[in-house]
Amino acid sequence: VKEKYITDKTSLLEKKANSLFLLNRLDEAKEIYEELIRKNPENHDYHREYQKTAGIYNDGGELNEEQVNTFIETYEDFNEKYPRCNTVKKLFLDAIPADNDKFREKLEIYLRPGLTKGVPSLFKTLKSIYKDEAKVKVIGEIIDGYISSLSSTNYYPTKEEDELQEPPSTIFWCKYFLAQHKTFLNDFGGALQAINEAIDHTPTVIEAYCVKAEIYKKVGDLQKASDLINYARSLDLADRYLNTKGTRYLLRADNVEEAQKVVALFARDSENSQTNLYDMQCVWYEHEEAESLMRRKQYGRALKKLFDTKDHFQVIFEDQIDFHFWCLRKNALSAYISLLKLEDEIHSHKYYFMAMNDIVKCYLDLYDESYDPNSVDEETLLASMNPSQKKKYLKKKRREKLKEEEEEKKRKEEEERKRKEEEEEKKRKEEEKKRKEEEKRQKKEEKKKRKEEEKKRKEEEKKLKKEKKKGSKIKKNKKGSKNKISTPKTKKSSSKDLIASKKSEEKEQNEEKKDDIVENNEESVVEDKKVKIVEDDNKEKEVEPKKEEEIKEVEKEEEIKESVDDKKEDSKEEVEVEKEKDNKGLEDNTDKKEDSKKEVEVEKEIKEPEVEKEQEIKEPEDNDENDGKKEIEVQKEQEIKEPEVEKEQEIKESEDEKEQEIKEPED
Repeated sequence: VKEKYITDKTSLLEKKANSLFLLNRLDEAKEIYEELIRKNPENHDYHREYQKTAGIYNDGGELNEEQVNTFIETYEDFNEKYPRCNTVKKLFLDAIPADNDKFREKLEIYLRPGLTKGVPSLFKTLKSIYKDEAKVKVIGEIIDGYISSLSSTNYYPTKEEDELQEPPSTIFWCKYFLAQHKTFLNDFGGALQAINEAIDHTPTVIEAYCVKAEIYKKVGDLQKASDLINYARSLDLADRYLNTKGTRYLLRADNVEEAQKVVALFARDSENSQTNLYDMQCVWYEHEEAESLMRRKQYGRALKKLFDTKDHFQVIFEDQIDFHFWCLRKNALSAYISLLKLEDEIHSHKYYFMAMNDIVKCYLDLYDESYDPNSVDEETLLASMNPSQKKKYLKKKRREKLKEEEEEKKRKEEEERKRKEEEEEKKRKEEEKKRKEEEKRQKKEEKKKRKEEEKKRKEEEKKLKKEKKKGSKIKKNKKGSKNKISTPKTKKSSSKDLIASKKSEEKEQNEEKKDDIVENNEESVVEDKKVKIVEDDNKEKEVEPKKEEEIKEVEKEEEIKESVDDKKEDSKEEVEVEKEKDNKGLEDNTDKKEDSKKEVEVEKEIKEPEVEKEQEIKEPEDNDENDGKKEIEVQKEQEIKEPEVEKEQEIKESEDEKEQEIKEPED
């Protein structure tokens, strides 16, 4: 490629020197870097690359003695060539160690012109050598010596013959430098003393107030720092740097309202300064305001500012598409390559990184429920707002208040409606309860009547049974009397009547016992029911003071219990009916047995006179003893003829009774 077609000669030399250095052609690269230093001796990059090619580069370590000597010789030549170049003088201080005699000499050569002329940035240019404690110590000794010498003689300690007297401002700048020096060493008391002496010496220097504000900022008194920096700003209202500095300090002191007013002084449209700052992509302001809002726990507004910063970087990233065609059309390839490198690293930019970090913090604080909107006092909140925000806030408050009043009114109406519904429901439940109690009472009365009727019916049945039994006894007695009249032997018939009467009495006693048992059972059932009814009444009384929901549950349980009790009563009635049936069956069986016995006895009574007549015809003259024997034989024959229906026990009993009858006449 021919060089005549390349217009950017400086970039060509930089690329060429870098390529030669990578090819290890150090001498050729060194010559090119010397040429570049000649073009721009203040460029630190050229000096760094030149030191690499010359083998005297201090890459974070210390040079050996030979390298130091080579460095001094080389840069002495540069110093002669470029006597007004401060970079060459500064590079001496970076490379030479503190214990070298040349260091103090070169340091004084560098410091004196800056202190005499009053260069505010002199301290900042020396920050690179503050990593070495020995060099820092030497700097402090030299400055202290300057202040003591200038205070007494107005000369530096090493006075030369032709040296003129230093101006009064020199001691001011020495104290100004000393205050910065002690602030760096965190000696805030000494720093404040030095800067106060400097201000007392010359109170119109703006930079002194800036240094004092920085001291208070590092101490932690942000309000005092913002007051000082704004006082300095008021000394020169046309200084944009001081305006920016004052805005930063106000935001760090959380005076957002005042900061917005200050930053609006240099905005194109002071009325819509926030819009103008957004259009100008002023990310430093958005970052500072967002952090101030985060400290005040106004996370919504803070997130809005942080996302504005995110939008700026997105716009920058998208703008490369438009710039792409412009670079190709204008053949600005170097600028285009620089743009591509920037876009590759755009999301690693300091402000983008800080904005994303703050967004994460906001969301984490919100997630941890550390945001309490009631923790901020309303007066403080209103003080931090501009007039438009305050107007919106108050309007929103009024709307919320009206909404709350309407909701309160609706709530009261709803409560009144619910109260009326509850009263109606309560009345309805009471009426329902009374109705159920009346129904229960009626059921109980009906049951009671039914039981009394049943009892009367049973008593009537008992009476009828007794009357039947009495009628049967009377019939038997009549039959017995007839038999006595017809038969001559009254003794035998009377014994039979006695036996029959005894049996009937025993049967009556058994029946009476059964009836008593049944009555006792009925009485116990009635008593159990009464106890249950009393318990139910007690439960109902206990239920009344309870809540409505419990009343419902209790009523359900009572209904279930009542159904169970009814079932039990029905089952008991069925059992009683079955018992009555069984008793009736037993009575029928007993009646059948009695009828069968009566028939047997009637047959006996019919047969006995016939047998007696036959005996009277055959043996009229027998004695009473023979008659007794004959009677026994006849009775035995009659017993053989008895039906098979009778049981063996009855036969034995009848035999015993007959034997007793036989013995009685003998006695």
